[in-house]
Amino acid sequence: MIRLFSLSLVFYSVFVFGKHPVHFTIVNMDFDLAKNELTYSIRLFQEDVNTLFVDLYHEELFHTSDTFDFEKNQDKFIHYFKESLQLSVDGAKLEPELISQTNGETEYWLYFEIKIPENARILKIKNTLFTRYHNDQLNLLIFSCNNKEKGLTFGPETTEISINLDNFK
Repeated sequence: MIRLFSLSLVFYSVFVFGKHPVHFTIVNMDFDLAKNELTYSIRLFQEDVNTLFVDLYHEELFHTSDTFDFEKNQDKFIHYFKESLQLSVDGAKLEPELISQTNGETEYWLYFEIKIPENARILKIKNTLFTRYHNDQLNLLIFSCNNKEKGLTFGPETTEISINLDNFK
């Protein structure tokens, strides 16, 4: 737990005090057993999102001085992130719902929520966020449940990881 906190602190320092030296995303995921609800947030950098849109849709979202219009691009944005961060429980695909989003000066946060079936056992996460764009892409996911945390890393080589939810009950 201390190691995970230290790693998170290092990543946070890089985000706050300078440009990121490698390409990475952070996903914070929390499973509430009492509500059978999974919530997660994704933090993204403006330059990564622009690269994504130029590649997928052949349009530039903004230049350095422009403001990103989330509402205008919401459908495209959400489609990519639902496809690039797929979740399933016991083999059944889950459909996340976007509950909110925030824009910072250089980054964006997306917040999702999913209802989980009772007695769910295995959560499978497929995380391919930006892996087709950067060979050094690193996607950190911090999974929390019942005051327990588990740090997971995804990249071009490792795109799928399963979590036994019984270990968190």
